[in-house]
Amino acid sequence: MARETITMLRTLSIRQPWPECILKKGKNVENRGWYTDYRGYFAIHASQTRNSDIVDDCYAELGRRFNIDSLPFGAIVAIAELIDVIDEYEVTRNTRKWFGGEYGFVLKDIIKLKEPVPVKGALSFWKLKGAPLRKVVIQLTEAQRKRILKNPLRKLSEKNED
Repeated sequence: MARETITMLRTLSIRQPWPECILKKGKNVENRGWYTDYRGYFAIHASQTRNSDIVDDCYAELGRRFNIDSLPFGAIVAIAELIDVIDEYEVTRNTRKWFGGEYGFVLKDIIKLKEPVPVKGALSFWKLKGAPLRKVVIQLTEAQRKRILKNPLRKLSEKNED
């Protein structure tokens, strides 16, 4: 029996230092001004945008300080599962700390890549394919690949958005 492979992965570009907060500070909500029906695994792309004001805002708001020169930019840094989209009326004790927008994409099962994979980003969700995807997938364990492939919500969402 042939082994199933990941042939495409939805991807979301996020400005630093927020990907770093997802990876190292327990950030479990990605704030957006738009809603999505998508649920399932997606790649987290640290956008190429370098903005020290955003890093300063992170420190002012949350007491989180980062050295902007040590952060990865223009690269896939992780994979996460999008399990829900909330608004201000649906904030819970678990999501309150990081919610701060019109909509919050609630994340779980964050998988940090051993090495960032350089790739250009795009707006909204975009599709990661080809060589960059292979460089991401090779860093996953067999169990992680299986979780991503077997997520039934991911498959339903792909049919609805393509």
